[in-house]
Amino acid sequence: ENGTSVTAKYTPTVTAVTPTGEDVTSTGKQGKVQTGTPKFTEGDEEVPLKVDADQPAKFVVNGTAVEDTTIDTIKDGAKVGTYTLDPLTGEVTFTPNKDFVGTPDAATVQVKDENGTSAIAKYTPTVTAVTPTGENATSTDVQGKTQTAKTTFTEGDAEVPLDDSVPATFED
Repeated sequence: ENGTSVTAKYTPTVTAVTPTGEDVTSTGKQGKVQTGTPKFTEGDEEVPLKVDADQPAKFVVNGTAVEDTTIDTIKDGAKVGTYTLDPLTGEVTFTPNKDFVGTPDAATVQVKDENGTSAIAKYTPTVTAVTPTGENATSTDVQGKTQTAKTTFTEGDAEVPLDDSVPATFED
């Protein structure tokens, strides 16, 4: 009212919002596909995670997010299968080579929140061995006579049947 001007200063405080990721694992039998979805948590409910066609989940390879949704699975420098990522859910599918047993290098997945702040987490599968068994067979006859016998093979696990299309071979 009296014409005196007044000034005031406004100083906002911005709180960082950082989403987090939690690694996940799975264990399965030799030759079987496994899946796992790394867990991600928003940094604040007002800034939710945004995983959709515009901002998909991505694999991180050598520290860089990549567009590929299928990458090689590596163990000690050798390819032991493939990882496939569902970019809309972050679920990783591991398809191991039939002969692979063990724990490969993890798949690293990145998602972002609405601000574009990223979080990463890993999925690590472990493959347990399935070992079929064989029963020896013997035969006895005199020298010069043909002898035959049939060995018996049993699958190591009902979920991983023997591959009858591959003929049995002899080992000394």
